[in-house]
Amino acid sequence: GPEGARSYHPRALYIAILSLITSNTLTGVLFAATFLSQSGKVLGEQFERLLVNSFTRIVQILAFNIPPAAAMAAAILLGGWAIAFLMTLVSNLRFRAQRKGRLLTVRAGIVTKKEYYLAVERINYVMFRQNLITRLCGFYSAFLNCTGYGKERNELAVLLPAVGDEELKRSLRLLLPEYRISRRKYRPSLRTLSRFLIPPLTIMLVIVLFFGGLYLLFPRFGRTTLFFGLMAMLPAVWWLFVKIAAYFHVGIGIKEDIYTFRYTFAYAFFTVTVHKDKIARVEVRQSLFQKMSQCADVVVHTFSEKHYHLRMHNIQIDEVEAFLRIFGR
Repeated sequence: GPEGARSYHPRALYIAILSLITSNTLTGVLFAATFLSQSGKVLGEQFERLLVNSFTRIVQILAFNIPPAAAMAAAILLGGWAIAFLMTLVSNLRFRAQRKGRLLTVRAGIVTKKEYYLAVERINYVMFRQNLITRLCGFYSAFLNCTGYGKERNELAVLLPAVGDEELKRSLRLLLPEYRISRRKYRPSLRTLSRFLIPPLTIMLVIVLFFGGLYLLFPRFGRTTLFFGLMAMLPAVWWLFVKIAAYFHVGIGIKEDIYTFRYTFAYAFFTVTVHKDKIARVEVRQSLFQKMSQCADVVVHTFSEKHYHLRMHNIQIDEVEAFLRIFGR
């Protein structure tokens, strides 16, 4: 690269890990529906029917002892995810990031090639994202919040497609040494563990009661009811594992004027590193039950194009007060 420039070139495997973390089933389903619709207009209804019939036959072959409606739903979800995975993979292959002076350059894509030139001082924060699998494997994907980058539909503001634990700090030091990740200083206490577990356990209980009731009321559809009950239970169980891991993840770290916020949303784990000057305001929210547990949620609002906030759940109240004292200096 140019003299004085520092470059980052990830392996293709890391692009695949990025696709694994970020692929959206709904995006893939919408893309497939649009493709089928447009193919019918361009190539005729006969070609469209051929595609639909071929898809139906594949589902019938794969649907071994599974109710047809359930097999079709599973095939649509899995197919949608696979399409979204490929879309993310293709749009981020040949990813390159380069830092020279106050300019960060990002290039990606093989079908549609894109280049972005970002002023470092315009970066609001760096976000690291994981799901449960990549967290267990020790991988992160890093994204930027910066004016004009990653704002198009289905576009990701990628900084590092995927990095392991050891590479994370080294790669961040290479491209954005201004941002550093710090350890958790303020975190939930053991007595708040139940607050992480109650939501998924409640959902699991509701699923058992609902589908158990359907099974008793409509025994004729027992097999279908059991299948859909199992399908509903799987994401609830997965969420339980996520919430257990969340207890060990959520927290706040501080290193000089760089703050590190760790939180979860749905099934994803987020770590955000942000300069103090980019924080618009901090709120403390405490429900009646949290008051009994002597904990509170810390909600951080950042400066960005869209309203965005980070919410750290169930931090010990004395540690919240300690954090606010440091933030207020």
